[in-house]
Amino acid sequence: MKNQTIPIFSREQGVGRGDQPITALEDSQSWFSGGNEFTTYTAIPQFISSAARVFYLREEDTAFSEFDFTKPNAVTVRYDALTVGGHFMQADNMLNAITMLTDYVGKMPTLPEWVDNGAILGIQGGQEKVERIVKEGLKQDCPVAAVWLQDWSGTHSQEAPYGNMQISRLWWNWESDSKLHPTWAEFVQDLREEYGVKTLAYINPFVANVSSKADGYRRNLFLEATKGGYMVQNSTTNGTAIISSGKGIQAGILDLTNQKTRAWFADVLRKQVWNANISGVMWDFGEYTPITPDTKLANISSDAYFYHNQYPRDWAIFQRSVAKEMPLFDEMVTFHRSASLGSNRHLNLFWVGDQTTVWGVNDGIKSAVTIMGQMGISGYAQSHSDLGGYTTAFHPPTVANSSGAIGRSAEILGRWGELAAVSSAVFRSHEGNVPEVNAQFYTNSSTYSYYAYNARMFKSLGPYRRQVLNNESKTRGWPLLRMPVLYHPDDSKARHISYQSFYLGADLYVAPVLDPQTTKLNVYLPGTDRNRTYTHVWTGQTYHAGQTVRVDAPYGKPAVFVVNHAHSPELNVFLDFVRKENGTVIRV
Repeated sequence: MKNQTIPIFSREQGVGRGDQPITALEDSQSWFSGGNEFTTYTAIPQFISSAARVFYLREEDTAFSEFDFTKPNAVTVRYDALTVGGHFMQADNMLNAITMLTDYVGKMPTLPEWVDNGAILGIQGGQEKVERIVKEGLKQDCPVAAVWLQDWSGTHSQEAPYGNMQISRLWWNWESDSKLHPTWAEFVQDLREEYGVKTLAYINPFVANVSSKADGYRRNLFLEATKGGYMVQNSTTNGTAIISSGKGIQAGILDLTNQKTRAWFADVLRKQVWNANISGVMWDFGEYTPITPDTKLANISSDAYFYHNQYPRDWAIFQRSVAKEMPLFDEMVTFHRSASLGSNRHLNLFWVGDQTTVWGVNDGIKSAVTIMGQMGISGYAQSHSDLGGYTTAFHPPTVANSSGAIGRSAEILGRWGELAAVSSAVFRSHEGNVPEVNAQFYTNSSTYSYYAYNARMFKSLGPYRRQVLNNESKTRGWPLLRMPVLYHPDDSKARHISYQSFYLGADLYVAPVLDPQTTKLNVYLPGTDRNRTYTHVWTGQTYHAGQTVRVDAPYGKPAVFVVNHAHSPELNVFLDFVRKENGTVIRV
């Protein structure tokens, strides 16, 4: 953060975020839609320094602010309101600084243990396709814990920025789609009973007009919300504040300051979402409340600009309050990408948002590691990414590529699966927003095999991961994925590691492969104590701290090291996997 000024403002992060030429092309379509390295879904007014100093603003102080780190010995906080309060504390080390922070803001609720059992398959296309892929996955020796069916409410197409490509989007009407999922509740139960597979769905705080939905609808929530005044209003038009989410998609956003809105939408969730006995939901968006002077909220008299950063927390509080009423609450996974200070105590999983399906630093696979590391320092101990990424980037069309779409390769899908296995609290894949140009885990036998292997690796880490989450994360707020600086603030090289490597708990050190056509890695082993050791799990070679080593990293073998010869029954389950699978050859 040194020499940077960081805005605290929650927004759509953009596509590219500085990775070129993707960002410039996005910006050419709409001003600043590419974003930069500081645009983010989650803006939290808090930091922890390498000197274990903790600073944060109060939860109620959610107005726009800037944290200025350009001075060598001071931090300047600019806050866009008349009054503000905060807290400054000193801990004895960075991990205990996280404990200090989470003693104030709270700690994440526990994840249900079923997520340790294997993959959550992200699939679109309807019930027949889902069941076929589940069956094939089980045949491929892929441990399947659940399916995530974001298209349960139906899909429609959106024109892409270039060429003739269509982007897959969802109908925001929060009822099961009669074409894709004609027997939704029964299908959810069948998956559970016949295959032992749970189901997750998707919700966001928008409601869109579905009067043009080709296969019809039972309720038009947009019209109901318009009549009831349940959406954020615009005083100029004296009607709903319409928000655009790309070409051809306009909707209103729920006004969560209105108690009538909460009651109405809670009833929608009870009757049309949770009634199917699903086991979790992606609670998307939260960063879209308008900030124009004519934005009107039901029960907030101040400018909507000051409320904007609070909405993500209100969204998390609201969904959790409804979920608690449900009989399956204890097995639910509720995950968000946008958050405010204190949101973490209302969700049991963080998801790092929409990454492009490429190798980029700011918005590709590498950024997933950076975000998980930074969120861990902010009290979000349990996190994960869309395995394979989500956003298809586009280049100007050519004769060879008339759409301009940059499809996801089988290689990055496989390497992202390795990353998910050795970094994340949950192993969940995504087809992406243009599924037809992307390699999918079910594309062919080799992608199935690679995905199944990674899912088995994730499952083998389950006992160790659970030990970390149930002890250090639950009681101290310490993250599962830990940036090297947390253990080695006095190591100048460790302080500058952002995505290249990390600790998984205290006993494993990991360097994932995050570049194409790479089968060897140079890995820095942090620490100033030469007695500290790192044992490479695939070869058994032991190294001492403070040096850079070069290790093989073929497909399926990310660089993983056991720290200081650690051993436990939980860790041995993973080491048994290593011994069993060490001879497995993965082909892409």
